[in-house]
Amino acid sequence: MKKLALITICSALAFPVCAEGFYVVGAVGQTTTDLDTSAVEGPSAGKPGFSSTTDGSDTGYKLQLGYKFNPYLAVEGGYVNLGRASYQAKQVGVGQLSHSFRAQGLNVAAVGILPLGERFSLFAKGGLLMAQAESDETLTKYGYTTTYSFRSSKLSENLGVGMGFDLTKRVALRAEYDWFHNVGDKDKTGQANIAMLSAGVVFKF
Repeated sequence: MKKLALITICSALAFPVCAEGFYVVGAVGQTTTDLDTSAVEGPSAGKPGFSSTTDGSDTGYKLQLGYKFNPYLAVEGGYVNLGRASYQAKQVGVGQLSHSFRAQGLNVAAVGILPLGERFSLFAKGGLLMAQAESDETLTKYGYTTTYSFRSSKLSENLGVGMGFDLTKRVALRAEYDWFHNVGDKDKTGQANIAMLSAGVVFKF
């Protein structure tokens, strides 16, 4: 999926004539994964001797190709990597469980823009992410260890807000907050809501 996103962007850059209005965004930031662990924990949760921890913070990044129709409306899409989350659980006298969750995908979104003077702008966007979620699970119970791997692909909602600052006519800085809803499959990989706070650079054609 990463190769597909890079090929898409590189192909666009290779066009002999780049129409006015196209732009490319590269951004990196922190992801926070709110993992629904109910399907992973099973009936052991809440019993005496049971404890668990979750680490939902990681680094994410994205590469986007966009087109600005006018000062107020654009459309953009590309590759998004949403990082990794991990979950650990154990029950005294029974065993322990390790579960890791990671997600990436291709997205497309409509972007509404509010210009503020010559250089600043605010924007909001809404769209869809074709999310590919993967999980690995190791269960040790009564001395026996088993491992599992799961994968799912499904559409998830993508909402976001942000602001931009034009350094020049061709280069701008961007800060934004994205939210991805119900990424993954609850019965296979586990399901999560993922937030991403990022900073990036916009190159305009």
